[in-house]
Amino acid sequence: MMAIKIISAGWGNIKKLQLYFSQFGSTSVMQDFELNQEDILVIPGVGNFDYLSRILNYEKNRKVINAHYNSGGKIIGICSGFQILFESSEEGYLVGLGFMRGEIEKLPKLNMGWYSTTSKFEKVYFMNRFGLKETNLVRTHGIKYDFSDTKEGVRIVSHIRSENILGMQFHPEISRDRCSALISEFLN
Repeated sequence: MMAIKIISAGWGNIKKLQLYFSQFGSTSVMQDFELNQEDILVIPGVGNFDYLSRILNYEKNRKVINAHYNSGGKIIGICSGFQILFESSEEGYLVGLGFMRGEIEKLPKLNMGWYSTTSKFEKVYFMNRFGLKETNLVRTHGIKYDFSDTKEGVRIVSHIRSENILGMQFHPEISRDRCSALISEFLN
């Protein structure tokens, strides 16, 4: 049976995420990095790139995440959890998970507020200082991309989707209903 497991990064509003994801199935905060193939791994948007990299690339944790990904297990990344799915970031010097190609860059200003995307749903809530600019995106076959423009006119990737990865630069737990269809479609 599918279980949604949210990584605990030691701080952040995990309870709000847990409450939001409970509409999709059994949801728990993961402390031990044990996953079954049918589990959904959620990497929340807490901390910065290097902070998440230290947790996720720790030898035992990385082996579990790689085995989950390679067996077709589903992964959802939110905000900095979205960014860590890529290879690197200007925010730090450590490597990301590298499941997606591209480098995260510093944006001209904090990107905070409700913004439209190029997809069918309404405005969603962003709060990020770093993002994947469209110009840094390495397009890969089989991956769907969606974009949003910051107040400064910088086009960033707002979300990506592959067979087993859904990455959202925005916050679904704040955007709520606007994102529920996207997540439901990915999970089914």
